[in-house]
Amino acid sequence: MKYILSKTFVKNTSMCGVPFVARKQKGDVVQGLLTGNGQNLIVNFDCPNSNQRIGVNIPTSILIEKKSSVDGSDTGASENTKTSIFTTRNIVMGVVGIALVYGLLKVTKVIK
Repeated sequence: MKYILSKTFVKNTSMCGVPFVARKQKGDVVQGLLTGNGQNLIVNFDCPNSNQRIGVNIPTSILIEKKSSVDGSDTGASENTKTSIFTTRNIVMGVVGIALVYGLLKVTKVIK
């Protein structure tokens, strides 16, 4: 089964014989074996200095199951991806905009 990472995953390991950083970015599609208790997904990474591959545990709490249709085509993630307009960035921009208009009206003496 394939999964999509909902957060960036980074883990330092020395299983390759040298220090190695196993890294996957948010939105990457990963595939592997679930552990016996279902808490982690074992994903294979290539070691930088050899042809060896190592299995690294990625917690299932940061994975989204990737659904596919019967014909094999992708249908995307099973998570609802609707975003809100009330993000921190939009709220800050609104407050700054109101402050600029207020300041401009004060400078031009339209309001006392």
